[in-house]
Amino acid sequence: MTTKKTTTPKVQRKKTAVAPATPPSPAPAATRPAQPPPAAAPSAPLTPSAPVTTKVSKEERHRMIAEAAYYISLRRGPSSDPMKNWLEAEAQIDAQLKRDGRL
Repeated sequence: MTTKKTTTPKVQRKKTAVAPATPPSPAPAATRPAQPPPAAAPSAPLTPSAPVTTKVSKEERHRMIAEAAYYISLRRGPSSDPMKNWLEAEAQIDAQLKRDGRL
């Protein structure tokens, strides 16, 4: 038994030109939202203020040293001496805090 192969007719579509998108034109002045007036110029020039230096509490210093010691131990490896890691971290943090005027 032979079967006939049926094909569906193809529909040809006409190509239509599409106009390029254009940006919307600005709204007339009556429908535009009101804009605030320009800011007035300051009477004196703005200068950056000195950074506020606050002393570090004992708890915060301890936390900073513990974090620094952790990263030192990661760098040195698992066989590193925890006491040496802590002392190096303590020296680094104290030097930084002294430099910043926070110790």
